[in-house]
Amino acid sequence: MEEQDQTELSKWPYFLAYITLLAVAVTIVLIAPKPYSIEAMTGAIICALVGPFFLLAPFLIEYFSRLKLERNQLREASEEQFANSLRLVGELEALQKVFTRQAEQGAAHVLGLEGLVPQLEKHSKHLDRLAKEFMQTAKSEKKAQTQESLDALAKDLAGVLKQFKKIPSALEKQITELKEFETPPQPDLEQLGKLLEKHSSRSAPQDDSRIESAAKEISPSSPQPDFEFDEKLELEAEIDSSLAEDEDGEGLEPSRTTLDDAGSISLIVNLLGGIGNTPYIRGEGVGLSWDQGVEMRFVEIGKWEWSASDVEEPVRVRIYLNDKISAYGEDIELKAGEQLEITPEFQDS
Repeated sequence: MEEQDQTELSKWPYFLAYITLLAVAVTIVLIAPKPYSIEAMTGAIICALVGPFFLLAPFLIEYFSRLKLERNQLREASEEQFANSLRLVGELEALQKVFTRQAEQGAAHVLGLEGLVPQLEKHSKHLDRLAKEFMQTAKSEKKAQTQESLDALAKDLAGVLKQFKKIPSALEKQITELKEFETPPQPDLEQLGKLLEKHSSRSAPQDDSRIESAAKEISPSSPQPDFEFDEKLELEAEIDSSLAEDEDGEGLEPSRTTLDDAGSISLIVNLLGGIGNTPYIRGEGVGLSWDQGVEMRFVEIGKWEWSASDVEEPVRVRIYLNDKISAYGEDIELKAGEQLEITPEFQDS
């Protein structure tokens, strides 16, 4: 852009000269007496002819200046390319010298390696001879060690044989003790499971008539060994007492603890809902919804768990039995890094 500005001329002096000459020609035509003299006509014609030259002169000068500038630029570019070519030729010659020197060094290394081959063969033969001597020495030492190992093994086998001879007498003694041992009667697990299922619901009160009917279900005339009737009554009393404690509100207080992972939450539910009954959890946050619950994970008899990770905000949940019956009480709120253990009660279905 700067080079183009250098080639541009200020055109207003030329335009002024053109206008002046044109004005002189017009003045001569208007003022000169008629008929025109030769001097007046010559002056008017000269002004009329020279005026256009001044009008075109700046454009012609700019054009030839640009041609000269482009010629100079082309010559400079050619000289620069020629200098670059000379520099590349010099670099190529230097690389050729380096490659030639490396090839000479490589040839020298090859000659040196060829001279090492006989020495390697000599050392290889020496190593083979040493290996044979070592194998012979090892065989002789191995024979001595093998004999010692056999002697030690024979001693161990003799000790084991003595212990083995003592086994029959020990077995006879154990058999005699087992014959004298009387196996205690085993409870009827199926009947006991039915009894626990009947007493697992906290929503309905327990009366004496249901307890007596549950006790009569375990008949003394069952073909398998069974509890004594007094033991049944004691078991029923323990179950009823635990249910009464739950109904009075004892043991229902939630237990909150802190987890090691500050971004996780855990909810543990203590529930003996009977066979086929499972607690579900509904709520908002960490993928939960109020429309459909998520089944809690079974941990052990009477204990279920639900947990989540990457928790940032408090989570509100509610427990449902079989995802249908809601638990009593308000919604449960869990904060990040917290574990809560509860014992819910459910509405009547």
